[in-house]
Amino acid sequence: SMWAYADQGSYKMALRKMYKAYDKAQERAQEAKKNIEENFNEEKLFQGFCDAVWSPSEEEIEWQKELEEIEAV
Repeated sequence: SMWAYADQGSYKMALRKMYKAYDKAQERAQEAKKNIEENFNEEKLFQGFCDAVWSPSEEEIEWQKELEEIEAV
């Protein structure tokens, strides 16, 4: 559990590095924001969850269409 505790020297160095190269850090943050908004939006996360629970195969889809046709008659 020690990974959760930051080393004082490490975070000071990281803050100093970010302060000196703020423009580059801002650019990286904007790229990360775009990536997160595209790949981790609510719809994609929900679709991924649904696919993990049940994702029909081509055979199941065809079988379901056949059943729907039979029911329509």
